[in-house]
Amino acid sequence: MKFCFISQCPKMSKGSYRIWVNDLNFYLNQLGHISCINPKNVDDYDILIIGKSAFRQVQIYRSKYPQKKILAINPPCSKENSHQYYNGCIVGSPEEKDSLLKFYKKILIIPLIEKLYKNEKPKKHIEKNEIVIGYHGHPSHLNHMKTGCKSALEKIAKERSIKLKIFIDEQTVMRWGWIRKSMPNIHIEFIPWNIKTIAKEILLVDIGIVPNISQFNNCIAKENTTLGEFGTDYIIRFKNKTNAGRCFVFWELGIPVIADMTPQVMHMLGDPNNGYPVCSKEGWYYAFKELLSFKRRQFISENALKEYKIKYNPIFWIKQFIDTI
Repeated sequence: MKFCFISQCPKMSKGSYRIWVNDLNFYLNQLGHISCINPKNVDDYDILIIGKSAFRQVQIYRSKYPQKKILAINPPCSKENSHQYYNGCIVGSPEEKDSLLKFYKKILIIPLIEKLYKNEKPKKHIEKNEIVIGYHGHPSHLNHMKTGCKSALEKIAKERSIKLKIFIDEQTVMRWGWIRKSMPNIHIEFIPWNIKTIAKEILLVDIGIVPNISQFNNCIAKENTTLGEFGTDYIIRFKNKTNAGRCFVFWELGIPVIADMTPQVMHMLGDPNNGYPVCSKEGWYYAFKELLSFKRRQFISENALKEYKIKYNPIFWIKQFIDTI
């Protein structure tokens, strides 16, 4: 088959472009298909894959090429009618897929597996005085530290020397002033995300954190035991575009992960030997306490990397994508 990607914003610093355009294009060619990015003429291509930055162009392509298959990359959930011009879309998780089923009949999952880190050697954990905790991802997720991660970090900081490294430019975070209220009162170091240095920087991290839920409550005022509704039920809020991509980076580099308990992370973290899925401040604290041991960090990271390579082999997912098409 012949594929072409349409993107108005070909920036390797953008995760969606890097994985679903640049890397997917690479693997399609590696598997013997013809694929390119932003060709001058799309007449000879069977399948057009429209990137996030080019959604508005789809009507033009559909009008000109009514018989071609056209896929959207991780489109928004909206009431706009643009979805009618697509044959389907690409997303990164079952959560994303389910939220788009009202708009798209055919939805293909390609997890956000980074080719960027595939040649890096995983971290070897050692005994050390100061524990480095790392965060990378969109600035808005820093707000999710408030549900339990913040208080747990502040408690651990009273017991052990720790530092939080945030791989986002500090000025970017400062523009999101309200996020400061959600961040812990501990030693924090901001590191600008740079594609040339990010792997080496993350390899200096001892524990990776993936805060992901914006609201959590396990003390419900009303209950109806007849209906199976109890006062100890969980109420968890997370965005529909939730995926495990931030975990992937840590797993691939040999960093143990503590992550908020959302569906996609449980694909790996359902096994307690692979890491820690948590919700409460007690859960976050317990996980931090366990991972203060370098032997525990090494054990968890080795197990997670082994299973990650099995479950998230990019060739498997790309072949499945091709077979579905």
